[in-house]
Amino acid sequence: MLIVLSLCVNTTFAQMSLTSKKVSVYTRDNDICALLDRISTKSGVNFTYNSDLLRNSNITNGLSNLKYSVPTETYRCSDCEISDVLDDVLPQNLAYTIAGNNIVIYERQNVNNENSKITISGNIYDSQKKEPLPFATISLNNSFIGTISDENGNFKLSLIRKNLDDSLTISYLGYYNQTISVKQLVENGKNKVVLEPKTYCLPQVVVSPKDVTQMINDVAAKAKSNYDRHCNVYKALYRESYYTNSAFIARAEAETEILKPAGTDFSKTKISITKGKKMVSKQMPDMFLKLRGGPYSYMDMDFVNRSKEFAGPNGTKYYDYYYAGIDTVDSRQCNVVEFSKKEKYALPKYNGKMFIDCKTKALAKLEFSEIPDSIVRQAKNKSGDTIAINFVKLSYIVNYKFVDGIWYLQNCIGTETRKITEKNGDENYITSISQLLITEITGRKSLQKNAKLFSRKDIFWDF
Repeated sequence: MLIVLSLCVNTTFAQMSLTSKKVSVYTRDNDICALLDRISTKSGVNFTYNSDLLRNSNITNGLSNLKYSVPTETYRCSDCEISDVLDDVLPQNLAYTIAGNNIVIYERQNVNNENSKITISGNIYDSQKKEPLPFATISLNNSFIGTISDENGNFKLSLIRKNLDDSLTISYLGYYNQTISVKQLVENGKNKVVLEPKTYCLPQVVVSPKDVTQMINDVAAKAKSNYDRHCNVYKALYRESYYTNSAFIARAEAETEILKPAGTDFSKTKISITKGKKMVSKQMPDMFLKLRGGPYSYMDMDFVNRSKEFAGPNGTKYYDYYYAGIDTVDSRQCNVVEFSKKEKYALPKYNGKMFIDCKTKALAKLEFSEIPDSIVRQAKNKSGDTIAINFVKLSYIVNYKFVDGIWYLQNCIGTETRKITEKNGDENYITSISQLLITEITGRKSLQKNAKLFSRKDIFWDF
Protein backbone atom coordinates (compact mmCIF):
# COMPACT_ATOMS: atom_id res chain seq x y z
CA MET A 1 0.00 0.00 0.00
CA LEU A 2 1.34 3.45 -0.90
CA ILE A 3 0.99 6.04 1.86
CA VAL A 4 1.20 9.79 1.33
CA LEU A 5 1.26 12.09 4.35
CA SER A 6 -0.09 15.23 2.79
CA LEU A 7 -0.25 18.70 4.29
CA CYS A 8 -0.66 22.11 2.70
CA VAL A 9 2.58 23.80 1.70
CA ASN A 10 2.98 27.28 0.29
CA THR A 11 4.92 28.17 -2.83
CA THR A 12 7.89 29.61 -0.96
CA PHE A 13 8.37 26.44 1.08
CA ALA A 14 8.04 24.25 -2.00
CA GLN A 15 11.03 26.01 -3.48
CA MET A 16 13.19 25.20 -0.45
CA SER A 17 15.22 22.04 -0.07
CA LEU A 18 12.80 19.94 1.95
CA THR A 19 15.45 17.88 3.72
CA SER A 20 17.24 20.99 5.03
CA LYS A 21 14.13 22.21 6.85
CA LYS A 22 14.68 22.05 10.60
CA VAL A 23 12.45 20.25 13.03
CA SER A 24 12.45 19.18 16.68
CA VAL A 25 11.11 15.70 17.38
CA TYR A 26 10.84 13.74 20.60
CA THR A 27 9.42 10.25 20.68
CA ARG A 28 9.19 7.13 22.81
CA ASP A 29 7.79 5.08 19.94
CA ASN A 30 9.76 2.53 17.96
CA ASP A 31 7.64 3.07 14.86
CA ILE A 32 9.26 4.85 11.90
CA CYS A 33 5.87 5.51 10.31
CA ALA A 34 4.65 7.26 13.47
CA LEU A 35 7.84 9.34 13.60
CA LEU A 36 7.43 10.38 9.95
CA ASP A 37 3.86 11.39 10.75
CA ARG A 38 5.09 13.63 13.57
CA ILE A 39 7.71 15.24 11.34
CA SER A 40 5.09 15.86 8.67
CA THR A 41 2.72 17.47 11.19
CA LYS A 42 5.44 19.72 12.60
CA SER A 43 7.11 20.76 9.34
CA GLY A 44 4.51 20.56 6.60
CA VAL A 45 6.71 18.15 4.64
CA ASN A 46 5.11 15.33 2.64
CA PHE A 47 6.52 11.79 2.83
CA THR A 48 5.80 9.19 0.16
CA TYR A 49 6.70 5.55 0.76
CA ASN A 50 5.52 1.99 0.39
CA SER A 51 4.41 0.83 3.84
CA ASP A 52 5.67 -2.70 3.07
CA LEU A 53 9.22 -1.33 3.16
CA LEU A 54 8.77 -0.21 6.76
CA ARG A 55 6.59 -3.06 7.99
CA ASN A 56 9.46 -4.94 9.65
CA SER A 57 11.62 -1.90 10.39
CA ASN A 58 11.79 0.26 13.46
CA ILE A 59 13.75 3.24 14.69
CA THR A 60 16.40 1.14 16.40
CA ASN A 61 17.45 -0.34 13.03
CA GLY A 62 18.95 3.01 12.17
CA LEU A 63 20.32 4.16 15.55
CA SER A 64 24.00 3.65 16.28
CA ASN A 65 23.49 3.59 20.06
CA LEU A 66 22.10 0.09 20.29
CA LYS A 67 21.94 -0.13 24.09
CA TYR A 68 20.04 3.12 24.49
CA SER A 69 17.47 2.50 21.79
CA VAL A 70 13.85 3.56 21.72
CA PRO A 71 11.59 2.88 23.64
CA THR A 72 13.94 2.09 26.57
CA GLU A 73 15.43 5.50 25.89
CA THR A 74 13.90 8.55 24.23
CA TYR A 75 14.99 9.63 20.76
CA ARG A 76 15.28 13.39 20.62
CA CYS A 77 16.59 15.64 17.87
CA SER A 78 16.39 19.37 18.57
CA ASP A 79 16.44 21.92 15.76
CA CYS A 80 17.81 19.28 13.35
CA GLU A 81 17.53 19.16 9.61
CA ILE A 82 15.07 16.50 8.43
CA SER A 83 17.95 14.81 6.60
CA ASP A 84 19.69 14.27 9.97
CA VAL A 85 16.65 12.56 11.46
CA LEU A 86 16.19 10.33 8.41
CA ASP A 87 19.89 9.43 8.44
CA ASP A 88 19.52 8.43 12.09
CA VAL A 89 16.42 6.27 11.93
CA LEU A 90 16.12 4.74 8.46
CA PRO A 91 17.57 1.23 8.01
CA GLN A 92 20.58 1.05 5.72
CA ASN A 93 18.61 -0.62 2.93
CA LEU A 94 16.41 2.49 2.58
CA ALA A 95 17.24 5.85 1.04
CA TYR A 96 15.30 9.03 0.22
CA THR A 97 15.09 11.67 -2.49
CA ILE A 98 13.04 14.78 -3.28
CA ALA A 99 10.33 14.62 -5.92
CA GLY A 100 8.38 17.85 -6.24
CA ASN A 101 6.97 18.65 -2.79
CA ASN A 102 7.55 15.12 -1.50
CA ILE A 103 10.38 13.30 0.23
CA VAL A 104 10.25 9.84 -1.32
CA ILE A 105 11.60 6.91 0.71
CA TYR A 106 12.68 3.93 -1.39
CA GLU A 107 14.70 0.75 -1.27
CA ARG A 108 18.32 1.11 -2.35
CA GLN A 109 19.33 -0.58 -5.58
CA ASN A 110 22.83 -1.43 -6.78
CA VAL A 111 23.93 2.12 -7.50
CA ASN A 112 27.28 2.80 -9.21
CA ASN A 113 27.32 6.53 -8.48
CA GLU A 114 30.59 7.03 -6.59
CA ASN A 115 29.07 9.87 -4.55
CA SER A 116 26.07 7.89 -3.28
CA LYS A 117 26.00 7.40 0.47
CA ILE A 118 26.99 4.25 2.34
CA THR A 119 26.89 3.69 6.11
CA ILE A 120 29.09 1.45 8.22
CA SER A 121 28.17 0.42 11.75
CA GLY A 122 29.38 -2.07 14.30
CA ASN A 123 30.69 -2.85 17.76
CA ILE A 124 34.29 -2.99 19.01
CA TYR A 125 35.24 -5.62 21.58
CA ASP A 126 38.20 -6.94 23.55
CA SER A 127 39.11 -10.39 22.16
CA GLN A 128 39.82 -11.91 25.56
CA LYS A 129 37.38 -10.34 28.01
CA LYS A 130 34.62 -10.03 25.38
CA GLU A 131 33.89 -6.55 26.74
CA PRO A 132 33.14 -3.47 24.60
CA LEU A 133 35.94 -0.95 24.05
CA PRO A 134 34.60 2.59 24.56
CA PHE A 135 35.98 5.60 22.69
CA ALA A 136 38.03 3.63 20.15
CA THR A 137 39.06 5.63 17.08
CA ILE A 138 37.73 4.56 13.68
CA SER A 139 39.39 6.44 10.82
CA LEU A 140 39.61 6.22 7.05
CA ASN A 141 43.24 5.64 6.15
CA ASN A 142 45.23 8.70 5.08
CA SER A 143 42.42 11.13 5.92
CA PHE A 144 40.62 12.76 8.85
CA ILE A 145 37.30 11.09 8.03
CA GLY A 146 36.32 9.03 11.05
CA THR A 147 34.40 8.69 14.27
CA ILE A 148 34.72 7.49 17.87
CA SER A 149 32.90 4.52 19.36
CA ASP A 150 30.50 5.33 22.17
CA GLU A 151 30.77 4.10 25.75
CA ASN A 152 29.36 0.71 24.68
CA GLY A 153 31.80 0.24 21.80
CA ASN A 154 29.17 1.06 19.14
CA PHE A 155 30.02 3.17 16.10
CA LYS A 156 28.37 4.47 12.95
CA LEU A 157 30.16 6.18 10.06
CA SER A 158 28.81 7.67 6.82
CA LEU A 159 30.98 7.44 3.69
CA ILE A 160 30.42 7.53 -0.06
CA ARG A 161 30.76 4.70 -2.57
CA LYS A 162 34.10 5.90 -3.92
CA ASN A 163 35.50 5.00 -0.46
CA LEU A 164 34.71 1.31 -1.07
CA ASP A 165 38.27 0.66 -2.20
CA ASP A 166 39.70 2.33 0.93
CA SER A 167 40.31 0.84 4.36
CA LEU A 168 39.40 1.81 7.91
CA THR A 169 41.78 1.49 10.86
CA ILE A 170 40.35 0.82 14.31
CA SER A 171 42.73 1.76 17.12
CA TYR A 172 42.64 1.65 20.90
CA LEU A 173 45.40 2.27 23.41
CA GLY A 174 47.03 -0.98 24.56
CA TYR A 175 45.62 -2.99 21.62
CA TYR A 176 46.88 -3.88 18.17
CA ASN A 177 45.33 -1.79 15.40
CA GLN A 178 43.02 -3.57 12.99
CA THR A 179 42.69 -2.43 9.38
CA ILE A 180 39.61 -3.60 7.46
CA SER A 181 38.48 -2.80 3.93
CA VAL A 182 35.41 -0.57 3.65
CA LYS A 183 33.88 -3.01 1.16
CA GLN A 184 34.10 -5.86 3.67
CA LEU A 185 32.49 -3.77 6.42
CA VAL A 186 29.62 -2.73 4.12
CA GLU A 187 28.99 -6.33 3.03
CA ASN A 188 29.01 -7.58 6.63
CA GLY A 189 26.29 -5.15 7.74
CA LYS A 190 26.42 -5.17 11.54
CA ASN A 191 30.11 -5.64 12.26
CA LYS A 192 31.71 -7.05 15.39
CA VAL A 193 35.30 -5.83 15.40
CA VAL A 194 37.55 -7.67 17.84
CA LEU A 195 40.85 -6.11 18.95
CA GLU A 196 43.76 -8.05 20.42
CA PRO A 197 45.55 -6.72 23.53
CA LYS A 198 49.23 -6.01 22.92
CA THR A 199 51.87 -8.34 24.26
CA TYR A 200 55.12 -6.54 24.89
CA CYS A 201 58.52 -8.04 24.19
CA LEU A 202 60.48 -4.82 24.32
CA PRO A 203 64.25 -4.55 24.07
CA GLN A 204 65.99 -3.63 27.30
CA VAL A 205 66.61 0.11 27.22
CA VAL A 206 68.67 1.94 29.79
CA VAL A 207 67.75 5.63 29.94
CA SER A 208 69.40 8.08 32.29
CA PRO A 209 67.57 11.02 33.89
CA LYS A 210 69.60 13.25 31.57
CA ASP A 211 68.20 11.38 28.53
CA VAL A 212 64.62 11.82 29.79
CA THR A 213 65.21 15.54 30.30
CA GLN A 214 66.55 15.77 26.75
CA MET A 215 63.44 14.03 25.39
CA ILE A 216 61.23 16.58 27.15
CA ASN A 217 63.32 19.51 25.93
CA ASP A 218 63.27 18.15 22.35
CA VAL A 219 59.45 17.99 22.42
CA ALA A 220 59.25 21.69 23.32
CA ALA A 221 62.04 22.76 20.96
CA LYS A 222 60.49 21.02 17.94
CA ALA A 223 56.86 21.93 18.66
CA LYS A 224 56.92 24.86 16.25
CA SER A 225 57.99 22.74 13.27
CA ASN A 226 56.10 19.57 14.21
CA TYR A 227 52.55 20.89 14.64
CA ASP A 228 50.01 22.79 12.55
CA ARG A 229 50.49 26.45 13.45
CA HIS A 230 48.57 27.94 10.53
CA CYS A 231 45.16 29.56 10.68
CA ASN A 232 42.80 26.77 9.70
CA VAL A 233 39.14 25.75 9.88
CA TYR A 234 38.61 22.25 11.23
CA LYS A 235 35.38 20.30 10.93
CA ALA A 236 34.73 18.29 14.07
CA LEU A 237 32.24 16.08 15.88
CA TYR A 238 31.62 17.00 19.53
CA ARG A 239 29.68 14.78 21.93
CA GLU A 240 28.73 15.04 25.62
CA SER A 241 27.29 12.02 27.49
CA TYR A 242 25.96 12.11 31.05
CA TYR A 243 25.53 9.35 33.64
CA THR A 244 24.26 9.24 37.19
CA ASN A 245 25.65 6.43 39.35
CA SER A 246 26.83 4.77 36.09
CA ALA A 247 23.34 4.79 34.50
CA PHE A 248 22.93 6.67 31.22
CA ILE A 249 20.78 9.81 31.42
CA ALA A 250 21.48 11.98 28.36
CA ARG A 251 23.64 12.65 25.33
CA ALA A 252 24.08 15.67 23.04
CA GLU A 253 26.26 15.81 19.94
CA ALA A 254 26.88 18.25 17.13
CA GLU A 255 28.83 18.78 13.95
CA THR A 256 30.97 21.87 14.36
CA GLU A 257 33.40 24.12 12.51
CA ILE A 258 36.39 25.36 14.49
CA LEU A 259 38.46 28.36 13.46
CA LYS A 260 41.93 27.65 14.85
CA PRO A 261 44.01 30.84 14.86
CA ALA A 262 47.62 30.95 13.70
CA GLY A 263 50.26 30.51 16.38
CA THR A 264 49.42 29.51 19.93
CA ASP A 265 46.87 32.09 21.11
CA PHE A 266 43.96 29.69 21.62
CA SER A 267 41.87 32.48 23.21
CA LYS A 268 41.06 33.56 19.63
CA THR A 269 39.51 30.21 18.71
CA LYS A 270 35.96 30.47 17.31
CA ILE A 271 33.44 27.62 17.06
CA SER A 272 30.17 27.34 15.15
CA ILE A 273 27.51 24.63 15.47
CA THR A 274 26.24 23.35 12.12
CA LYS A 275 24.03 20.40 13.17
CA GLY A 276 23.04 18.91 16.51
CA LYS A 277 20.84 16.33 18.23
CA LYS A 278 20.04 14.95 21.69
CA MET A 279 19.08 11.63 23.27
CA VAL A 280 17.48 11.65 26.72
CA SER A 281 16.72 8.86 29.18
CA LYS A 282 13.18 8.39 30.44
CA GLN A 283 14.47 8.80 34.00
CA MET A 284 15.99 12.27 34.20
CA PRO A 285 17.41 13.07 37.66
CA ASP A 286 16.37 16.15 39.64
CA MET A 287 19.97 17.36 39.47
CA PHE A 288 21.45 17.49 35.96
CA LEU A 289 24.80 19.29 35.68
CA LYS A 290 25.52 21.01 32.38
CA LEU A 291 28.99 21.91 31.16
CA ARG A 292 29.89 25.42 30.07
CA GLY A 293 32.21 25.97 27.13
CA GLY A 294 31.88 22.52 25.57
CA PRO A 295 34.29 22.05 22.64
CA TYR A 296 36.39 25.08 23.64
CA SER A 297 37.62 23.20 26.71
CA TYR A 298 39.00 20.44 24.52
CA MET A 299 40.54 22.65 21.87
CA ASP A 300 42.40 24.32 24.76
CA MET A 301 44.04 20.95 25.47
CA ASP A 302 45.93 21.06 22.17
CA PHE A 303 49.59 20.58 23.11
CA VAL A 304 50.58 23.30 20.63
CA ASN A 305 48.98 25.73 23.07
CA ARG A 306 50.44 24.09 26.19
CA SER A 307 53.89 22.82 25.16
CA LYS A 308 55.61 25.06 27.73
CA GLU A 309 53.39 23.69 30.51
CA PHE A 310 54.41 20.02 30.26
CA ALA A 311 57.75 20.21 28.43
CA GLY A 312 60.89 22.30 28.10
CA PRO A 313 62.56 24.25 30.94
CA ASN A 314 59.25 25.06 32.67
CA GLY A 315 58.21 21.44 32.51
CA THR A 316 61.39 20.12 34.14
CA LYS A 317 61.08 22.77 36.82
CA TYR A 318 57.56 21.84 37.91
CA TYR A 319 57.39 18.11 37.04
CA ASP A 320 59.24 14.89 37.78
CA TYR A 321 59.72 12.63 34.74
CA TYR A 322 60.26 8.87 34.55
CA TYR A 323 61.04 6.76 31.50
CA ALA A 324 58.38 4.03 31.10
CA GLY A 325 59.52 2.15 27.96
CA ILE A 326 58.41 1.97 24.33
CA ASP A 327 54.91 1.72 22.85
CA THR A 328 53.30 2.30 19.46
CA VAL A 329 50.75 4.95 18.51
CA ASP A 330 49.19 4.55 15.05
CA SER A 331 51.95 2.06 14.18
CA ARG A 332 54.66 4.61 15.05
CA GLN A 333 57.20 3.77 17.74
CA CYS A 334 57.09 6.11 20.73
CA ASN A 335 59.06 6.62 23.92
CA VAL A 336 56.73 6.70 26.93
CA VAL A 337 57.51 9.21 29.68
CA GLU A 338 55.46 9.39 32.87
CA PHE A 339 55.19 12.70 34.71
CA SER A 340 53.86 14.05 37.98
CA LYS A 341 53.86 17.54 39.45
CA LYS A 342 56.31 18.14 42.26
CA GLU A 343 54.66 18.25 45.67
CA LYS A 344 55.99 21.69 46.58
CA TYR A 345 54.07 23.40 43.77
CA ALA A 346 50.43 24.41 44.01
CA LEU A 347 47.39 23.16 42.14
CA PRO A 348 46.53 22.32 39.45
CA LYS A 349 48.50 19.10 39.79
CA TYR A 350 48.68 16.84 36.72
CA ASN A 351 49.90 13.24 36.50
CA GLY A 352 50.13 11.34 33.26
CA LYS A 353 52.02 9.88 30.32
CA MET A 354 53.57 11.38 27.20
CA PHE A 355 53.98 9.25 24.08
CA ILE A 356 56.87 10.87 22.20
CA ASP A 357 57.36 9.86 18.55
CA CYS A 358 60.89 8.44 18.22
CA LYS A 359 61.45 9.83 14.73
CA THR A 360 60.06 13.38 14.87
CA LYS A 361 60.34 13.99 18.65
CA ALA A 362 56.70 15.11 18.61
CA LEU A 363 54.10 14.34 21.25
CA ALA A 364 51.83 11.78 19.54
CA LYS A 365 49.56 11.15 22.52
CA LEU A 366 49.01 12.67 25.95
CA GLU A 367 47.19 10.98 28.83
CA PHE A 368 46.77 12.90 32.04
CA SER A 369 44.59 13.30 35.10
CA GLU A 370 44.12 16.29 37.35
CA ILE A 371 44.16 15.82 41.09
CA PRO A 372 40.78 17.23 42.21
CA ASP A 373 40.87 20.10 44.66
CA SER A 374 39.13 19.87 48.03
CA ILE A 375 36.88 22.87 47.42
CA VAL A 376 33.17 22.18 48.04
CA ARG A 377 31.02 24.05 45.52
CA GLN A 378 27.37 24.82 46.11
CA ALA A 379 24.38 24.92 43.79
CA LYS A 380 20.59 24.68 43.88
CA ASN A 381 18.53 21.69 42.79
CA LYS A 382 15.10 21.90 41.15
CA SER A 383 13.45 22.16 44.55
CA GLY A 384 15.62 25.13 45.50
CA ASP A 385 17.60 23.21 48.13
CA THR A 386 21.33 23.80 48.46
CA ILE A 387 23.53 20.89 47.38
CA ALA A 388 27.28 20.34 47.66
CA ILE A 389 29.43 19.43 44.65
CA ASN A 390 32.89 17.84 44.86
CA PHE A 391 35.12 16.81 41.97
CA VAL A 392 36.08 13.13 42.23
CA LYS A 393 37.76 12.27 38.92
CA LEU A 394 39.23 14.39 36.11
CA SER A 395 41.02 12.44 33.36
CA TYR A 396 41.82 13.29 29.73
CA ILE A 397 43.33 11.82 26.56
CA VAL A 398 44.68 13.90 23.63
CA ASN A 399 45.60 12.19 20.33
CA TYR A 400 47.46 13.53 17.28
CA LYS A 401 47.62 12.33 13.68
CA PHE A 402 50.69 12.54 11.44
CA VAL A 403 49.73 13.67 7.91
CA ASP A 404 52.16 14.85 5.21
CA GLY A 405 54.92 15.61 7.68
CA ILE A 406 52.75 17.60 10.13
CA TRP A 407 51.10 16.55 13.39
CA TYR A 408 47.44 17.61 13.71
CA LEU A 409 45.10 17.39 16.68
CA GLN A 410 42.92 14.31 16.06
CA ASN A 411 40.72 13.84 19.12
CA CYS A 412 40.31 14.61 22.82
CA ILE A 413 38.37 12.62 25.39
CA GLY A 414 37.57 13.82 28.90
CA THR A 415 35.92 12.04 31.84
CA GLU A 416 34.78 14.16 34.79
CA THR A 417 32.96 12.76 37.84
CA ARG A 418 31.34 14.90 40.53
CA LYS A 419 29.84 13.82 43.85
CA ILE A 420 26.51 15.48 44.62
CA THR A 421 25.51 15.62 48.30
CA GLU A 422 21.88 16.49 48.96
CA LYS A 423 20.58 18.41 51.97
CA ASN A 424 19.41 15.14 53.56
CA GLY A 425 22.86 13.57 53.14
CA ASP A 426 22.05 11.42 50.08
CA GLU A 427 24.98 11.11 47.67
CA ASN A 428 24.95 10.65 43.90
CA TYR A 429 27.73 10.65 41.34
CA ILE A 430 27.29 12.41 38.00
CA THR A 431 29.82 11.63 35.27
CA SER A 432 30.22 13.53 32.01
CA ILE A 433 32.21 12.07 29.12
CA SER A 434 33.11 14.58 26.40
CA GLN A 435 34.65 13.77 23.03
CA LEU A 436 36.01 16.03 20.30
CA LEU A 437 36.98 14.39 16.98
CA ILE A 438 38.52 16.35 14.10
CA THR A 439 36.97 15.01 10.87
CA GLU A 440 38.40 17.36 8.23
CA ILE A 441 41.10 20.02 7.77
CA THR A 442 39.38 22.36 5.31
CA GLY A 443 42.25 24.74 4.51
CA ARG A 444 39.85 27.67 4.88
CA LYS A 445 40.83 30.65 7.02
CA SER A 446 37.34 31.76 8.04
CA LEU A 447 34.06 30.22 9.15
CA GLN A 448 31.07 30.04 6.83
CA LYS A 449 29.02 33.22 6.46
CA ASN A 450 26.09 33.47 8.88
CA ALA A 451 27.67 30.77 11.06
CA LYS A 452 25.87 30.14 14.35
CA LEU A 453 28.65 30.96 16.83
CA PHE A 454 29.02 29.12 20.12
CA SER A 455 30.78 31.08 22.88
CA ARG A 456 32.87 29.97 25.85
CA LYS A 457 30.05 31.08 28.15
CA ASP A 458 27.41 28.97 26.41
CA ILE A 459 26.18 25.64 27.74
CA PHE A 460 26.44 23.02 24.99
CA TRP A 461 23.39 21.06 26.14
CA ASP A 462 21.16 24.14 25.90
CA PHE A 463 22.55 25.40 22.57
